[in-house]
Amino acid sequence: MSVSASRLHGPRAYGIVLAALLFLTALTILVSYVDLGPFSTPIAFVIADGQWVPGEAAFVMPAGMTEVRTAGAWNRNCISCHSTGGAPLLDSDGGPDTRVAELGIACESCHGPGAGHIAAYRNPVRRYIAHVSGHQGDAIVDPARLAPRAASAVCGQCHGVFVFSQPQHWRTDGADYRPGGVLDNDRYLVGGTADAPPELPALTREYIAERFWPDGEVRVSGREYTGLAASACFQRGDLSCLQCHSMHASAPDAQLRPDRDGDRACLPCHAREVQAGPAHTHHATESAGSRCTNCHMPYTTFGLLKAIRTHRITSPNVAATLATGRPDACNLCHVDRTLAWSAEHLTAWYGAPAVELSDDERTIAASLVWLLRGDAGQRALAAWSLGWAPAQAASTTAWMAPFLAVLLDDPYSAVRYTAARSLRTLPGYADLEYDFVGRPTEWRRTQEDVMARWHGAGTAARPELLIAAGGGISRDAADALRHRRDDHPVALSE
Repeated sequence: MSVSASRLHGPRAYGIVLAALLFLTALTILVSYVDLGPFSTPIAFVIADGQWVPGEAAFVMPAGMTEVRTAGAWNRNCISCHSTGGAPLLDSDGGPDTRVAELGIACESCHGPGAGHIAAYRNPVRRYIAHVSGHQGDAIVDPARLAPRAASAVCGQCHGVFVFSQPQHWRTDGADYRPGGVLDNDRYLVGGTADAPPELPALTREYIAERFWPDGEVRVSGREYTGLAASACFQRGDLSCLQCHSMHASAPDAQLRPDRDGDRACLPCHAREVQAGPAHTHHATESAGSRCTNCHMPYTTFGLLKAIRTHRITSPNVAATLATGRPDACNLCHVDRTLAWSAEHLTAWYGAPAVELSDDERTIAASLVWLLRGDAGQRALAAWSLGWAPAQAASTTAWMAPFLAVLLDDPYSAVRYTAARSLRTLPGYADLEYDFVGRPTEWRRTQEDVMARWHGAGTAARPELLIAAGGGISRDAADALRHRRDDHPVALSE
């Protein structure tokens, strides 16, 4: 059952949140000394809903996934980013003797060791001179003063997929990299299994492969540096993380610099394209289709129970979608259109080469192909897109409800959650009662409720949306897609 808004406010709610934080703190301290296996904790708290859920339900992960994955144990992986100065000490007698300077991400994670800085500025006169002059000295690292690649490496130490170049040294002493240093001296940045060192064990290679689309583009959140490093703007230019993001002068969500929202992030280097407006974008100036990031950084990664923008900066490419299964930018916004429609426009507007398409890709909206026939990651992205305001504005919403309802009994918890959240954004479904970790019988009752509300909505016939004459669903076509659903296991744990 969903949590009503009234339950999320008042002293009682704050008491519950405080108790939850204390409980999680106790668990965090526990896992700093004990190797718990595949997860740091067996439960998670969904803040937006005020709901405790099984840990696996917070990720795109097969139900009941219990095999121990070495890379997923707190002491063996999480500690490298979710602590400051962590040392696993896994080879000490009697099991792990894990140590950290601080639990969580503290100042020294980004600024390096601070003892010299503290000693230098105990003197109030020195502090005042530094404040007035704006010169902080060299006793601490300021990422904003580093060269673009060195500044990005500060973020990349955690926001990348990597393997340590000296794994035994890592297991006993932790990472050697400190902010301001050379990240490549400490680890290999991996862009899919093709870039992974050949000596990696099979389990680690599987862990890496799960986090990438077949062409090496990362598909799970928290790995933005991996995408950035593969972008021409980084490789052939001076783009860094700090040109768009700020740790201290931004809202917590996305941490974008206030002066770099919208197209202003791209303007310093791409003024000609930005100023060209519709001549470049072929969309109205103020529309979502004219925003740089919607076309060049679409929502093709997933984590934290939502879609997130890729940080590999590219252009819409239907051929890449066919080769990898990664949704293209055009069809993540125009969710009522086919891949053929997008391919035709990209050819007409930008001279993209013609592509060979299957019957489904020519005749059925791409979002429905991904939603009904795709793997768990594709289904999650498609479900999220149907709840995205720009996509709803571009594609209308009257046809969406029955297809989102299909996902309410999906085998993956994250897919069910995303579908229900998108459903509640549609007119007439804001009050939908649904528990994504509840009983299958309840899920099916909710599906019936959705269909009862939608039936007779008078939606016009649209074959590409599997809407038949009279407003009903072309069930044979929908069932044919769903019977070919890609059910290979997908694990997108961040």
